[in-house]
Order: sequence, then structure tokens, then C-alpha cells
Amino acid sequence: MNGQRSLLAVAIALGIAGCGSDSSDSSTTDTGGSTATTASLTAKAADGYLVGANACLDLNNNKECDKDEPNAVTGDNGEFTIDNLTQEQLEQGTLLIEVVAGQTIDTDNPSVVLSKSYRLTAPPQSEFISPLTTLIQNEIESGASLDEAKATIQEKLGTTLDLTQDYIEAKNNDKLADSQKAAFENLHRVAQVTASVMAENTDALSETAAGAGISVEALTALINEEVTRVLDEVVKNIEAAGENFNPSDIASSINRDHIAIDDSNLEDKIKENEANKGSKKADLAKLIKTDGINWFGGANEANTDLVVAYGTLKADSDNSVSEISYIYDYFAEQFVEVESTPDANDMVLGQSGWETSNDTLTSIKRNKDGSVILESSSSIFNEIASASSWISVVLMFAQSWIKQMVRTFGL
Repeated sequence: MNGQRSLLAVAIALGIAGCGSDSSDSSTTDTGGSTATTASLTAKAADGYLVGANACLDLNNNKECDKDEPNAVTGDNGEFTIDNLTQEQLEQGTLLIEVVAGQTIDTDNPSVVLSKSYRLTAPPQSEFISPLTTLIQNEIESGASLDEAKATIQEKLGTTLDLTQDYIEAKNNDKLADSQKAAFENLHRVAQVTASVMAENTDALSETAAGAGISVEALTALINEEVTRVLDEVVKNIEAAGENFNPSDIASSINRDHIAIDDSNLEDKIKENEANKGSKKADLAKLIKTDGINWFGGANEANTDLVVAYGTLKADSDNSVSEISYIYDYFAEQFVEVESTPDANDMVLGQSGWETSNDTLTSIKRNKDGSVILESSSSIFNEIASASSWISVVLMFAQSWIKQMVRTFGL
């Protein structure tokens, strides 16, 4: 049965189966018989350095600098210091920068006060907050570890540079080679474009979001997710612009041609993003080679019984694959093992010409992002499979399948 290993089935199965910084200082205060340890944090905020932006530790993760949260205002070179922090606040407080329309100045263009508000974030104890750290923090909030989050954004940008580093300082560092300075200059350009995209969408969608009861947190997360999705287009546009680089022009082009949210679909996009939040890419190749994975799936065509199947898939150290599949037999009223025998007269047009139709898995190849290529005897049946290890996503996709099972078997 060629459809029995649908990528959705693999994703469903895997979801069920897989289910210190130098910027801080501390001091000890004697309070008459007891001591209280306080700490401070100094950091910088940038697209270009941001002056006059609100900075805080977002302790309740609502993407707003509340009055009772430790806060400061950024000064020269985007620098700020937050004092009198507990160690817990220092270690757990996500850094949040509120760029305020009519107040904040971006030193990339110091004669103009910014006209659109937006938000930047960074993991706790960060020394530098930028659009790049914002995308890293967004990955963390979607379930990734810090290292995984950094690696994901690095891969999308095609760089191995430290994305948490002050790219403005680095691009002007004469101790670095010209090629290194140029690479940091490119990161600055990415930050300029992505900040503009964030600002445009925050400005365009905030009123609709508020009217629909959508929180600042949910809107900000959606915008950051969209920016992450189009990073490859940002990189391509920057490269194509060369010396004619203009961040506003590129951001407008990205918004027009690639950003897929607007007033008409905002609520649906928010729901979709919330459903996906917490999921993360699973290393499918590693799972197949260790524990193996169990899959299940179904297919339904007009005027036919629902086809229900499940199986196990495992790979050896040499990437050869073993698979056992079962299909529901309506006459036997039970699942029976599938014995696939290719018909020599059944031909398909593959990569090298006509070949016998045979979807038997023979090996796997791992991709850098953790997905795998499932190679079959007939190349036309080769598939790329990836998965998310979060059961809520599984349940969302499995709902219609379960309903079909109920209707068919009266469960």
C-alpha cells in the first residue's frame, strides 16, 4: 500500500512516541540579622543602537514592561542597567525591549525619532538584545533549548557567527579580519530588515488584534514566527541589493511578497501559531536508528472502505531499513501483516527511466535539519520525512482520523 507511510502518519506516530553571563554583578546587603543578595544587569539594545527604549525583565512573559517589573530606559549606545535584582529574577527574567514610537531613536539614523513601535527580546542574562536574539528567544518559547534555538537561526541565515554578539561593535573592530567585519556587517543588515518587518506588522496589526481580544504576547509571537519563516528571503534580498542596500525597501518587499498575515486572517493565524507553539523539530534519523518509530495512518476513497494501517520502522547502523506493516482486514476483523510483493509488470518512470514499481523502503539518509530521506526500491517513492515531538500537534491532526475510525468500527 503506497500511501501507508504518509508523512502525516509518521509525524503523528513520532509525536506520540517522542513525546552564566559577565553582564551581571551581585552584592550582599546586611538587613539586621539576615542578608539579602541583590544583582544588577547591564546590556545593550540594538537594531542600530536604540536610545530611549523601555527595557525590563519580562517576569510574567506577557511581552509588556509592567510597572512592577524591574526596568530601565536605554541610553547612549543602547546601554541600560537594571539594579536591585534577586538572583531568581536575573536567572529567569527574559529581557524585553519596547521600542516606543515618538520616543526611541535608532542610531543608524539618529536624526529621526522612530514612528512605529515594536518589541525585541533575548534570553535571561543576555548582554545584547537585537532582532536576532528575538528570533532565538522565539524558538526557545516554541520548545527549543538555547543551543537548538541558536543553531536554527544560524542555519537559516547561513552563518556560524555568534548571533548574540554585538554586531555593531564587531563590524567596527579593527582587530578582526576584513572578512569577519563584513560578516558582522551582514548580520547588522539582517537585523535592520527584520526590525523593519517587525515594526511594520506590529503597527499594521495591533489595532485589529486588540479588537479581537488577541494579547500582545500572541501577536508578537506570530510576527516573530513569520519573520523566522522568511529569513531565507531576507538573506537573498540583501545579497541581491549589494551596495544598493536599503533596509526599508527590502522590508517593504518582504512584507508585500512573503509575509502571510493581515487583518483578514489574523485570528486564524494566531490559533495556528498557538497550536504549534511548543513543538520542535525532532531528529528523525536518530530516533529511527535507536528506538525506531511506530506509525499509523488511514486513507479513504469514494465508495471504498476506510484503509487503516500501522507499522514499525527501524534503521541499522549502516542505514538499511527494516519495516513491519499491518493493515486492517475487514473479513478477518483484525489487523494482519502486510506482505508486499512487487508486481514485475507494474512499471513507473523513475529518475533513471522505467523501473519496477516497488515502494519497499531500503535505506535512509539524514538531512542537516533532522529530517530524513526515505529511500525506496523505486526512486519515485522516495520521501522526505520530518516530525515535531509535541503531542498536542498530534492530537490536532489525528482528530479527523479518529472520527473516521469511530464511524467505521463503531468505537
